[in-house]
Amino acid sequence: LHNNSSEQDIRHSVIKRKISGGTRSDNGRDARDIYMTLMKTCRKNGLSVWTFFGDRIREIRNSLYLSELIRKRAASPAGP
Repeated sequence: LHNNSSEQDIRHSVIKRKISGGTRSDNGRDARDIYMTLMKTCRKNGLSVWTFFGDRIREIRNSLYLSELIRKRAASPAGP
């Protein structure tokens, strides 16, 4: 067992944090962490994060909720 994929997932944010010196507040850190999580989850599921945000902000909801998308992929014969 190894966690190479998990380590690779956070590599980008760790490098950015080291270069920028982190955030100025706890709220900034939380916002960055949430955005990075959404970005990685969308990317892994083949969904543009900008399309996802645009759908939610404009309340169009053309794309599925991430939880629905993940459940649907997990239930498919090909798996995740």
